[in-house]
Amino acid sequence: AVHALGIIHRDIKPDNVLLAGPDAADWNHCVPKLADFGLARPAELSQQLTQDTAALGTPAYMAPEQTGLAAELGEPGPAADIHGLGGLAFALLTGSPPHQAATSTASLQQAARSEITWPAASRRLPRDVRAIVSKCLEREPARRYASAALLAEDLHRFVEALPPQILLIIDEA
Repeated sequence: AVHALGIIHRDIKPDNVLLAGPDAADWNHCVPKLADFGLARPAELSQQLTQDTAALGTPAYMAPEQTGLAAELGEPGPAADIHGLGGLAFALLTGSPPHQAATSTASLQQAARSEITWPAASRRLPRDVRAIVSKCLEREPARRYASAALLAEDLHRFVEALPPQILLIIDEA
């Protein structure tokens, strides 16, 4: 919905997702709500409103193009939020953010290289889930899902026990 309005959030992480519903203890009836739009900007103005060298967001969940250390990837756009959604899913599935180093600077450098390392225990996760999350966390924005709607479609396909479109594309190659 945010992207449909031409806005990129630029800081999707677990702390910025709230659960709303009649009974917060009943997870089956809660709806996630994205919060903290302090860094959100209209997509076409994203880079015009901040310094070129400023890295805005949380390094542990940041897309490579947001770090200011990967100019070859272009300016942050909606794909940065797709990366953030992947980072959120990665943290929920593994208990750790996708970029985790001893310091914020080291996490920022890791985010720029986008070296995602799945913990050994994640091998127990379904292949399709890992593929969907890994697609979100691709280093190059063009290799991520083209939209949140396409990501949602693959998640729905997983819930329905159908292979995600990304796997069908990989398997055909």
